[in-house]
Amino acid sequence: MTIIFSKSYREKFQDVLHISTNNIEKIISDSHKIDTLRNEDLIINIYLSRLINNKFYVLILAEEQGQKLLVYEVFKILKDFVDEEPLEPYIILQKFVWKFGLTIKAGEQVSKFIYKEQIELPNIPGVSQDVLILMNPQNHSFIGESHFKRIIENGKDILKIFLAYCVDMDRYKAWIKGNLQENIAQTATILEKKLQECQHGSEGWKQYEDLCIEIVEYLFRNTFRNYKASIQPKHLMD
Repeated sequence: MTIIFSKSYREKFQDVLHISTNNIEKIISDSHKIDTLRNEDLIINIYLSRLINNKFYVLILAEEQGQKLLVYEVFKILKDFVDEEPLEPYIILQKFVWKFGLTIKAGEQVSKFIYKEQIELPNIPGVSQDVLILMNPQNHSFIGESHFKRIIENGKDILKIFLAYCVDMDRYKAWIKGNLQENIAQTATILEKKLQECQHGSEGWKQYEDLCIEIVEYLFRNTFRNYKASIQPKHLMD
């Protein structure tokens, strides 16, 4: 199978990793830790391997496309982050996204990592909504996956999600460089300022709701995995 590298990999990862494409190809060829996610014609392989210097593991995501393997995400992961867990690529990916993922809102469900779930989308008069909403209040750079299908089933609006997540690349880079605590402190300052500036009354209610979700996510990012955030009908906000 021929290994190729996506444009997003070259733009987002090549300058961060300092690992040659030849080494990545070797890691894939030699890897004994592989998990495969399948959905209809989509096949995603997740590889996990330890680097020779023992300081990092490498987590690689690649899509099978016939006789080609398209590498699109590669993360260096600190050894201590992996050593306390079973060496299963899918489990490490989940844990990694829970720590460094941006929050995704699908219907009333709020999460960072969604895999093989069916979510009913609420039908609320007067309220339009996107299928998936990425919550990125600081406009950080990010990369991720979203594979889903929207269907009507028994009169219900259903979102069938195979895989959805987004990694906050700014937080991830800060972690790799040992500057994560400084990044967290900056986030707290920004949230405090936004809360102070939030407009009072019904005009600022939507902004306040969104901000509350951001604050809950910031405070409990290592505790909560999934939770629900119900949409308020407009007549209740007046």
